[in-house]
Amino acid sequence: MVEKVFAIIFASISIVLLLLSLQHLNEKGFLLNNAYIYASKEERKRIIKRPYYRQSGIVLMLVGTIFLLNAFNVYLKSIGLFIAVMGIIAFTVYYAINSTKKIESEKMSFISNIQYKQSSQSDIDNIYNLSKELIDKYEDVQNIDYDFVLKWTYKKIKSNIDQYTSIYLNETLIGYYHFHEENGMMELDDFYILDSYRNQGIGSIVLKKCIDESNLPIFLYVFIKNEKAIQLYKKFGFEIIENVKETRYIMRKN
Repeated sequence: MVEKVFAIIFASISIVLLLLSLQHLNEKGFLLNNAYIYASKEERKRIIKRPYYRQSGIVLMLVGTIFLLNAFNVYLKSIGLFIAVMGIIAFTVYYAINSTKKIESEKMSFISNIQYKQSSQSDIDNIYNLSKELIDKYEDVQNIDYDFVLKWTYKKIKSNIDQYTSIYLNETLIGYYHFHEENGMMELDDFYILDSYRNQGIGSIVLKKCIDESNLPIFLYVFIKNEKAIQLYKKFGFEIIENVKETRYIMRKN
């Protein structure tokens, strides 16, 4: 009877851990990782979760397997299964330690490989095309003077190009931003990461850099339909303070 109870407990724990593992490998749910759990509220907003989700997913899967094998071994009492469990425990500890070192090493390497250079006249068309792409995708183009907006956008970029920053990864151009002072605050404008470099944490790294560069409040405009960008800004403490013509928000971080 006691053996049956222990087998049920071990099997139940195993199922929970394996389900949590699947959830983490799909980057969903609360992140069960020391790097996240023991981080401050502000640090949690800035952490790039993807590698930690993967690490926790694999560890949870290994620990779940350990409990599952123990559930079988309650009845079987197999030396072979016991040795297998010990081996998996050792590997789990080894993986947890080394994957943490690898994540930190890759994070530092990744950050150090991002360079920032002043944009030039040759970047004007690129920035304009990225801006036009957002306007076409998110703006209510039927209710604006479309040609005027595009001409104004091009003129704005051209006249301020010396204030724009080009973002490079290993000498490859991957994005732009315009971070400048406006009425006693800093404005983040025309912040773009090229398609093939999105969802890699680069936007978070660049945004954190901008935040760390100034003690002034920071504001920005973002299209209401651009939900991914809004979530990124909220993660870093930006709040919606105004709705502009039903298509854009002004967001601010004090």
